[in-house]
Amino acid sequence: MTELLIFLSKYIFIILIFIFSLQSLYLIKRGRSDDYPSDESTHAVRLQRTTIVLFHILAYATLNFNSDIPVKDYLTTALGGLALVIFMPPLIALVYGKINGLAINCMYFLTDISLVILQRLNPDLALKQMFCFFLGSAVILLVYPVLKYINNLEKAKYFYLGLGFALLIVTFIFGTTTRGATNWIYIGPFSFQPSEIVKVLFVFYFASVFCMDKTFKETVLQLLLGCVFVVILVLQKDLGSALIFFMTMLIMIFIATGSLFITASSLGAAAVGACIAYKLFSHIQVRVAAWLDPFSDISNTTYQIAQSLFAIGSGGLWGSGLGKGYATSIPIVETDFIFSAICEEFGVIFAVFIIFTYLTLFYCGVRSALNTPYKFNALLASGLTGLICFQTFLIIGGTTKFIPMTGVTLPFVSYGGTSVVMCSLIMGIILFIYVPKNSESENKLSPGEMPKRRRKRKTAPEEESGPLKNRVRGDRQ
Repeated sequence: MTELLIFLSKYIFIILIFIFSLQSLYLIKRGRSDDYPSDESTHAVRLQRTTIVLFHILAYATLNFNSDIPVKDYLTTALGGLALVIFMPPLIALVYGKINGLAINCMYFLTDISLVILQRLNPDLALKQMFCFFLGSAVILLVYPVLKYINNLEKAKYFYLGLGFALLIVTFIFGTTTRGATNWIYIGPFSFQPSEIVKVLFVFYFASVFCMDKTFKETVLQLLLGCVFVVILVLQKDLGSALIFFMTMLIMIFIATGSLFITASSLGAAAVGACIAYKLFSHIQVRVAAWLDPFSDISNTTYQIAQSLFAIGSGGLWGSGLGKGYATSIPIVETDFIFSAICEEFGVIFAVFIIFTYLTLFYCGVRSALNTPYKFNALLASGLTGLICFQTFLIIGGTTKFIPMTGVTLPFVSYGGTSVVMCSLIMGIILFIYVPKNSESENKLSPGEMPKRRRKRKTAPEEESGPLKNRVRGDRQ
């Protein structure tokens, strides 16, 4: 009976995520993913949420039949996770009023996949992750009422800069080294990763700087200042975060200036810096060697990536079945290699649909950036979306041997409290940015400002009242 349930469940999982992805395509095609109250969108959004609930129930039922762990030991996670996916999305919609239902559904589907696979790998971590998801959901609920009444966020650039530098320097001095990188701070029984917080501050800083036009000289100076962040992270040997910082900075500078020369020059300088870092740091040489030939030293330096590839290959298209894989043989599978565990037990087809879910999430972020009439908002949304996008690319690319492994978390899926909370904060900000454009009354235009629906370009920046100001000149109205 148990074997039959596991055999059938792996196909049902693929059917459920296929239905979820099909509804995502429908919402994207209709262009109504942001129009939550409409009948068409509501039906599709509710169908997606139904698939998430069914996935959760079937997954925990399968784990129950295929495990010797007493029901009471994972009942808290099972019921807590079910409450999370049932009640939190509607509650967020209630607080925000008009919300991008597609984006929030993608987030909670990834959240539930995280709980299920962590329950399979390490039940204790799954319980901790569930509480982190509740904390992250609380952060999303707080973002809208807090940011709605805060004006002039773009004027606090020196606060973002100072706090970001302070966190990195404190980490550099007092941080704990884990797996070769000094990127954790321990305070009693609690620990957190300051670089996850600095990522968001970094985006806020560059959005506040480039929401006003800059000369070529000023742009280069800001680029050099951003490189100081990257250098500190390199010195801490936190190379994954350094790459994310640098690419996010380039995305925002290109969007703000449109300068191909600055972008190309920066990429060239980054290539030179990567070559220098390869010569200076031995662990980079090990990772590159493992990438080039993952089976050259399978009992030692290339063990992780080799086991990751074995897991992906052994799962095949349909997966070995939930609870039937050997992903626990991969070191730190709960964080860096969790995508490999998903591939093994749920199958490559399921993993491809997960990648599509991430792409849908990125689409929602880009759409928010394009639709907002405020330049600060647009830069903020595009920077935060680019950050999540590139981080996802790094971890999936590393586990599949597409690029060398960098050791970052897979957003919303990998175990990690700081990552979960900060990713939730990013989602809350992106959802918040979408709201003002839907309500004219919340963004009163200052005297002399052009009407909202006119397309005429202005030759100078305009001042506005309300949260997150500085209108994008020439944006679609």
